[in-house]
Amino acid sequence: MKTDFKARARKAVRTRKRNRRGRRSGRGALVKAYAQGISSSVLARFPKEFKRVVGKKSGIYILTKGRKIYYEGIASRFASRLPWHLRDRHRRHWEAFSLCSIGRQKYLKDIESILIRVVRPKGNRVRGHFGRKKGLNQKLVRQIVKTATEEVLGS
Repeated sequence: MKTDFKARARKAVRTRKRNRRGRRSGRGALVKAYAQGISSSVLARFPKEFKRVVGKKSGIYILTKGRKIYYEGIASRFASRLPWHLRDRHRRHWEAFSLCSIGRQKYLKDIESILIRVVRPKGNRVRGHFGRKKGLNQKLVRQIVKTATEEVLGS
């Protein structure tokens, strides 16, 4: 009876992971773990417990004050990076933090740059970069100028 129950349970788990078209869902492929709205006082009072729970996880974190995002950053290890913010130049500017552990470290910097550019946190000095030759603004301007020139010369 137990093996029958276990087999049905495994089948139920497999079927839940597929969407209507029979494909596996991509949800959760990038974010491996997360925590939201944890007070800085919890981090200050229980550093060992925080390190035990978070372990060697890496990813993106956000420092907030009230409902506003103050700072956004990446950490190769949350357990050492976040407690450091209790003592550095950000120490009096944030009250809580949220974090997302990202499965693929190679995407961390790009995700951080996107968030910094969109949210524009007050505490971030650098505005996030994607590298040269990836920006489309100049390419778009050149294309518009080319089209406008052709219209003027063509008429």
